[in-house]
This record gives sequence, structure tokens and C-alpha cells, in this order.
Amino acid sequence: MRLDRNLARLAIAAGIVAITADVSFLVFSAIGEPFGYLNDIGNAAFAILAGWLAWGLSDRTGRPAALIALVGAAIVVVGSALVVSGAAGWFLGGLVAAVGLALIGPSVVATGRAQMADHALPKRLGQLGIVAGALMVAGIVSIAGVVMRYDNADTAPGWTWIGFIGWLGAFVLYPAWAIWLGRLAGGARSGARG
Repeated sequence: MRLDRNLARLAIAAGIVAITADVSFLVFSAIGEPFGYLNDIGNAAFAILAGWLAWGLSDRTGRPAALIALVGAAIVVVGSALVVSGAAGWFLGGLVAAVGLALIGPSVVATGRAQMADHALPKRLGQLGIVAGALMVAGIVSIAGVVMRYDNADTAPGWTWIGFIGWLGAFVLYPAWAIWLGRLAGGARSGARG
């Protein structure tokens, strides 16, 4: 799976923006604002880049998964906008964003499967993509929490937290996968299959 230079850079950028959003969240947890605001902006920027990457890879993975990813990216942006604007708290905004991330997940799984079939790329790269995308899809359970408008982490039922598993796929595994993909598929290809 050879990527043109722009798609390779896009993959790396998506990974870096996700890591930046992670760091801003950690700093927000320790210090406070404006890092929560920056985290929300970073989450939205990440989603846009991930949707754009999914579209760029759609000739390998299929247009349906890419179109679903674009819808997912828009939903993540809405989740961030709800929090930034004050129309919702972080919990409901996070549930909305988890649904969006869940819709990006199938494109990541499809790309991982395509990578598994590419003998020029390490098998582990494809496996990482599949796991990241599958975890992202777990966020789909957040639909119920969004419909019920749960916006208080202290009173929300325990099952609503299941949707946040998707955040692990998006903001922990996806960055590693995307940066690895961009570096290998956009530059020198590795014959290692490990």
C-alpha cells in the first residue's frame, strides 16, 4: 500500500494532532483552562484529518466506509462544538464525539485489512489498524446516551461509559497506526512482515 506523499503527510498529521489533543487533555486535567478548550479544538481537528485520510484511502478500502467516516468526522466536530459553545457539558459532548469516532472506525479497520494483504508492509501495522478501528467502533453504544441526553458523569448509568472505549482506539492506538502508516507507506517501504 504505497501512499502518495500528501496522503502520507496527512496520516502523520492526523496522528500528531491526536497526540497533541491527548497532551492538552492531560494538561487541562492538571492545570485547567484554556487546555480543555484546546483539547476540544484538537479533537475536532483530528476528526477532520481522520475523515480526510479515510476519503484519501477510499480507492483501497471502498467509498462506503469513507463516506461513513466523513459523517463521523462531522459528528465529532458537532460534539466538540457543543462543549466549546456551552450548549452541552463535556460528558454529552464526549458521547456525541464517541458516536462520530465509531463511524470513522470502519474505515480504519478496512485500511488495516488492506495493509494485512500488502506484503511490503509489516503485518503488525495492519493488525494495529484493525484493533484501533474496532475499539473506535465500540463508541456506537453512545447513541443511546446521546438520545437520552445524559450530561452528568456522576449520575449517568455505568453502561454509558462503554462508549468511551472508542476514545482509546482513536487517541491512543490510532496516532501510532497513522504515524507508522505515513512513515512506511509514504517513504521507504519495509519488507519486514513482523
